[in-house]
This record gives sequence, C-alpha cells and structure tokens, in this order.
Amino acid sequence: MVPSLMGLASDLKGDILSAKDQKPEALAAYKKAWDELSDIPDYRRLVEAKLNALGVDPQANSPSGNVK
Repeated sequence: MVPSLMGLASDLKGDILSAKDQKPEALAAYKKAWDELSDIPDYRRLVEAKLNALGVDPQANSPSGNVK
C-alpha cells in the first residue's frame, strides 16, 4: 500500500470495527491512524474526534500528543 494512504486505511478500519462494536480493535486502529496522520493535521483532528467519542484523548496520552 502507498505509505501516504496508510493513515486513511487505518482510519477506515477503525470505522468498520467501531460499527461492528469491536471497541478495543477500533481504538487500536484509530490510534495507529493518529500516528500515521501526523503530517495531515486536518484529517488527524477527525481521528481525534473519533478517539474522543470512544473515551480516549490522544493529546493527553503523551507529551508530544502522539498515541503509542
């Protein structure tokens, strides 16, 4: 897969897992998307909103704002 699309793929995977009510797996996919989208802040905010909806604040998990 093209590296620039990895973040989008992870985000969409999170959407599918979330729709299937697989919260832990969705969180992992969204966290991966958060990391992969560090160079696209507008899209990253969308992923942040999805993480927030699942009860996770990626900004609070590390000093740099990156979820590991």
